[in-house]
Amino acid sequence: MGLYRTLKKQKSVSSNKIKIGVAGLGRIGWNFHCTQLSAHKDFLLTACADPAADRALEAKKTFGAAAYTDFFEMIRSEDLDAVVIAAPTHLHKEMAIAALEKNLHVILEKPMALNTAESKSIAAKAKSKKKF
Repeated sequence: MGLYRTLKKQKSVSSNKIKIGVAGLGRIGWNFHCTQLSAHKDFLLTACADPAADRALEAKKTFGAAAYTDFFEMIRSEDLDAVVIAAPTHLHKEMAIAALEKNLHVILEKPMALNTAESKSIAAKAKSKKKF
């Protein structure tokens, strides 16, 4: 079952929106994920994180999402259902595992990780949290 259907099924009221955060506000994070999620009727773009403070604040102004310069602070502070990780690949493993530890669903931009070992580590954590 796809992530969208899984999350919608878990919501107690069908009108509840899926609360999602986006990490990484470069081209794909901003132009695709933030733009599409903010316009989708079933998602609430709740928070955005980017180490460039001006970019995070621009997301707050543009999309109405909470702004963070620290991904880990975002997932600690916000009540999210899922995160999109569109940050540089070398950050994927640490971010994905932290999000899975918070029991969040994770959408990772490609490539998944720097190497096979990191990918297997992320997959193992997702399986252990029943998010795979």
